[in-house]
Amino acid sequence: HHSIRNRLRDLYARALDTLGRARMSAGDYSAAAETYQRLVALDDLDEDATRNLITALEKQGDSAGAKRAYRILAAALKRELDEEPSF
Repeated sequence: HHSIRNRLRDLYARALDTLGRARMSAGDYSAAAETYQRLVALDDLDEDATRNLITALEKQGDSAGAKRAYRILAAALKRELDEEPSF
């Protein structure tokens, strides 16, 4: 059951990433941000998802939200891996 759950989670994460990219390409930054927020909620150490979330937030003018997303990632990386974000 555990491996099936992990496979389904990975498929869900890939689907969210694909959807987020499509929404970004369409210029629907609000929907893209919502999608990437769901992806970050699955894994708060996912730097790519957070970077995409930050981009979507910035494109819709939410610089405070973008800074908050970065701080959340930085705190999670520090807490879990004693590392800093790579961007």
